[in-house]
Amino acid sequence: QEASAADWTESQRAVLLRLERQEAATVTELALAEGVRSQSMGATVASLSVPVDDTTLRLVGLRGGREGAATRWQTYPMAGTPAGDSVLTRRALVLSGREEIARRYPGMETASDGERSMVCLPLIVRDRVLGVATMSFPGRRTFDGAEMEFFRVMSDTCAQAIDRAHALAEAADQATKLTFLARATDELASSLDYE
Repeated sequence: QEASAADWTESQRAVLLRLERQEAATVTELALAEGVRSQSMGATVASLSVPVDDTTLRLVGLRGGREGAATRWQTYPMAGTPAGDSVLTRRALVLSGREEIARRYPGMETASDGERSMVCLPLIVRDRVLGVATMSFPGRRTFDGAEMEFFRVMSDTCAQAIDRAHALAEAADQATKLTFLARATDELASSLDYE
C-alpha cells in the first residue's frame, strides 16, 4: 500500500516544518530531539554523523544512549556499522530486533538494554552524502510505508538544511576573501600613488 503525507500525524508534519526553517546546527539539535519524542517517532536514542573521509564518520550529535557513548563513538569506521552501511549504500537501513542487529553487526555496542530496532537514514543532496541520522527504538519494530516515507522526507529535509548551511558558510568565506583582496588592492594602489 502506497503511503502519503495524509498518513502522517500532525506532530510529524510539525517536525518537518520546523526542520525546513532551521539552519544546520539547529537541524541537528531538532532532529535529535524530535527523534526521541514518542509523539513524532518514538526513538529513545538518536544520532547524527557526518563523513570525515571515505572510510570514517564523526558523531556530531547524540540524544539518549549509554553513558560515554558520545566519546566512544566520536569518530568511527563506516565499515561494519549500520550508519556506515547506510552511507556506503546510500539507502535507509532498518534493523528489526536485537537478533538481527547482533547477526549483522556482531560485537557492536547497543544503544540501550533490551530489545531494540534501528533505522539509519543517509542524508543526501545532489548525489552527495552529507551525513546519516540513526534512531534506535525500544522493542522489535517494523515500519509501515507511511513511517518510511516520513523518515525519507525527514532525512531529505535535514540534508537540504545542512547543504544550505554549507553554502552560506562558503559564501561568507568568499565574501571575507573578497573584502581582504579589495583592501589589499586599495593599499597597493595608494602605495603606488606618487603625488
